[in-house]
Amino acid sequence: KQQKRTKPLKIFCHKNLVNVLKSFLNNSFVFTQKATFSLEFFPFVHDEKITVTKHIEFTSKQNTHLDKYQKYLSSESGFASSSFLFKMGSKKIFYSGDISCYDDLFLFKEDEPNIIISEAAHITWEQILDYYNLTKPDVIYLTHYSDELEKKLNKKIFALPKLLHKKIILAEDGQYFQW
Repeated sequence: KQQKRTKPLKIFCHKNLVNVLKSFLNNSFVFTQKATFSLEFFPFVHDEKITVTKHIEFTSKQNTHLDKYQKYLSSESGFASSSFLFKMGSKKIFYSGDISCYDDLFLFKEDEPNIIISEAAHITWEQILDYYNLTKPDVIYLTHYSDELEKKLNKKIFALPKLLHKKIILAEDGQYFQW
């Protein structure tokens, strides 16, 4: 609204999260009826291929991040923890989302993604390196790290051979990526 948007805003989210998101917006006093644009919700389910444009598609898979809470959750509870594979032209981008174990990094291994965006808070540095050595992506961007973890990761990355400095990168807010 502040940017004077008029075109509809398409929001793709897991079907379990549509009502939660709408409620959140309303409870935050973001009344969509007053907006200068419409919100269009596109719910998806895991393992479904979604075409966004003729050049962009994605598939999501359930990861294990919420497994420890399964006894508290139902399919209507408004929770989902997804990892994604985005296909944009010839690029295949794996986004881990929040994960809970090393195995979650391999949810799309058969697709051989060349760009990885992975959270770093719930896996170890050794697992990140092992994953890199096994899959050989063009680049791994690490996200979801505390200030303390950032310092440790910077030291680990600095200690890598120079060729790997451009292969494992700490992502930053507002960072621009050119593929």
